[in-house]
Amino acid sequence: MFDTDKRKIFKVKRIIEDAAQAIKLKSVSKDGNEELANYYLNLLQSRGVRVALQQVAHSNDSYSKRQFNVLAIFGDFLVDRKTKKGILLTNAIDTTEPGLEASWRETEGKPFSAKVNGDRLYGLGTASGKVDFLAKIYAALKFRDKKFKKPLYPLGNLWKRVGPIGTSLRYQ
Repeated sequence: MFDTDKRKIFKVKRIIEDAAQAIKLKSVSKDGNEELANYYLNLLQSRGVRVALQQVAHSNDSYSKRQFNVLAIFGDFLVDRKTKKGILLTNAIDTTEPGLEASWRETEGKPFSAKVNGDRLYGLGTASGKVDFLAKIYAALKFRDKKFKKPLYPLGNLWKRVGPIGTSLRYQ
């Protein structure tokens, strides 16, 4: 049996491994985020969370790749059927272009490669986007077994370069 400190170390390692996997996946807005969205979908489903994948339709010709939102549902989403109240935690999961590879010194010129240096994690999507959404998922998972008065909806959406079209959710 692990003692408390070893359990915390194990959890931190798992979060870093999940973050490293997310960082590896292509996520620049114009290139699409389907692979990353499916990664989050599988991660959430493997932990028993209800999740919906929503393809985002847009008319921007320069963004022809498939784009998706990922909506996790914690609690009963039909608590208030009339108004569908709940807490929505939005987060862009697409990223801006990484720019010059030479600028990525900590990752040795590889923005889609995660690198831990001391207590810092480097890679495209660590300052916002990919890792921020992952942090919201892990925070929500901590309360998964609790009874929610209102549902909690972490939403990984398309936003960075396409604009707010990724935030238009449709409940089906």
